[in-house]
Amino acid sequence: MGQLTFSTFPIDGFLSYKELTSETIHIKLIQYQSLFFHGHASNCPVPNNEKESESSKKTQLVTHEIKQLCNHYRNHFKNHLHRNTTIEYVEISDCDFPDHHLPHNTKYLMSYNKSYTYQSFLRNIFNKKLTGLVVVKNLKIKKTNQNPIFGFIIQKIEYGIKNLSPYTQEQVTRFETATRVLSVHENKSFMVMSTEYFNFLHNTFGFEETPDIYHALFFQLDDYLRSSIENKLMLRKELKNLIKQEKNPETRQNYEVKAELIKLMLNSCYGYTLCNISSQKFKQFENRRTKPSSTNGSIRSCLQLEKNVFLIEKTKKHEESFPTLLGHVGCYILFNSKVILLKRLYFLLKFLNPKLAQLLYMDTDSAHFLVKHKALEENVSPGLKYFFKNNSISTLRPETKCRAYGSKKDSMNAENIWPKNAIDCTTKLVIFI
Repeated sequence: MGQLTFSTFPIDGFLSYKELTSETIHIKLIQYQSLFFHGHASNCPVPNNEKESESSKKTQLVTHEIKQLCNHYRNHFKNHLHRNTTIEYVEISDCDFPDHHLPHNTKYLMSYNKSYTYQSFLRNIFNKKLTGLVVVKNLKIKKTNQNPIFGFIIQKIEYGIKNLSPYTQEQVTRFETATRVLSVHENKSFMVMSTEYFNFLHNTFGFEETPDIYHALFFQLDDYLRSSIENKLMLRKELKNLIKQEKNPETRQNYEVKAELIKLMLNSCYGYTLCNISSQKFKQFENRRTKPSSTNGSIRSCLQLEKNVFLIEKTKKHEESFPTLLGHVGCYILFNSKVILLKRLYFLLKFLNPKLAQLLYMDTDSAHFLVKHKALEENVSPGLKYFFKNNSISTLRPETKCRAYGSKKDSMNAENIWPKNAIDCTTKLVIFI
């Protein structure tokens, strides 16, 4: 769970678990200290510049206050709770990554040239000489490449009864108009997208008309955390394998905690770039020994945990966001994840026979298909099976997971997914990407 508030201090997340042997409850507050906001850590060999030194001093003061608050709660738990409970503040810094540095941003944008045209501008985007975010109006995929059951422009739009088929409109008596995320062939009005996503649509489907770009924010791409994140992912994969093999419950729990910490850290790296600290998703809690006699509008709720232990949710004050939230980094990650998902989805839609397979539902990182046959290849049209087999490994990739569930009563029984009397039943294929 990320983007929370510990008293008045925003934190990236927390992890809580109980030791099986001692029954001690551990609470760990996780804070990701980015170089951009917090400067280099005190133990980092890289020196701070003037701005980074100021950020580092502020971070040290806040860290000191949070640790003092942790000591207060640690003593409080010790005196008033029956179970042993510990609380720890865990800092993860960019400086913990090997060879960390800030992305280069000098000598990037081209100098002014009076002969520079809109077509030159588009070519530089298509050739990836200009990278960043663009605002496009009424972008439309070529009619010859439009898929009748799925569009590849994912956008949040106003969705009402007029968007339904005439037959459905006759059957539906009441339909609430609302904003929904939909897959379409033509984006409605203006849409912000990354140049990477823009190029994927252009190279894969083409556009019906010349794209109409109204505004752009360009920045230089730099994968300065890539090697470090990949190392953490490999470590988490190794821990997952150890969890499967470990028989000792206590040792296995330690592995699970380490794996969850890595997952939380990597999610925080992305999540905090897009967070809005003024959002009501941020909660502010206080721990008190007595129930408040009156709220005066400053307290939203009060929950009694144990005798003389009350959890108070305070009314959150409006806070201005940071001057820069690195939103462009988070947006780029978001659009890259769309490209990865849509590439694999497009591959399946090209080969699966629409009489044997149907796309039921999509989430941000998964697609649910209803298929006729147990083996995915059997749901491909006969004339396309050869191309499907030769291209599926490189397109779907090893990390693509396919899970199949029978449609009868033992459909959720992992050991008996395919009962003999249900071989011909329609099955639900869930593809996690």
